[in-house]
Amino acid sequence: RRIVPLVLPVTAEVLDEARRILDDAPRIMAREAVHAAVARLAGAAAICSFDGDFDAIPGIIRKAPQDI
Repeated sequence: RRIVPLVLPVTAEVLDEARRILDDAPRIMAREAVHAAVARLAGAAAICSFDGDFDAIPGIIRKAPQDI
């Protein structure tokens, strides 16, 4: 919680957005879609992750941890 003090909830709106993401990028896993949906709805500029699957999600910018 020191690194990321703001915890965002997974709401029905997030799950609906995750479903839309899965429709647009069917190769990704549901867990990644939920993370991407939270980021989109929160207005995040990017997601910090080693997981290159985020690169397949339209509108999501992935930053590798070593690049930050």
